[in-house]
Amino acid sequence: MRKFLRWLIFFILPLVIIGGVAILESLSTSKMGVNRYLLYKKIHYAETIFTPEKLKWYLILLIIGILICLFLFIKKSSKRLAKRVLLYLTIYQAAGIALLSSQSLNAYPLFAIGILSIILLQYSWLIWDRGHSSHFRKQ
Repeated sequence: MRKFLRWLIFFILPLVIIGGVAILESLSTSKMGVNRYLLYKKIHYAETIFTPEKLKWYLILLIIGILICLFLFIKKSSKRLAKRVLLYLTIYQAAGIALLSSQSLNAYPLFAIGILSIILLQYSWLIWDRGHSSHFRKQ
């Protein structure tokens, strides 16, 4: 049951988040209300969370995160599941860099927030897994 919950939270939830935002993006071309909402959110987030100065910092943090993930993937990780999570993290961070640098989508702030929350979730899993892996081995 624990493995199923972990799989559900760390592999299905990211797909649901990205899928939901992708549906909003596709509806923005056919529904005027969705388009107005996304335009409002894009302007709001551009003034608050995604200012040009903060975008530079987010991009730098994502690049550093990719380098850390690649280093851990190559050198430190021996568990197959941890390697898979590191690979997913690298892919999500590369997608975050692409989304934050292009800004051409109507729902790009929601994509960026979704990807950043997924990255935080995956990092928390890696930290939790590393902290509890020795505890599970003793039992």
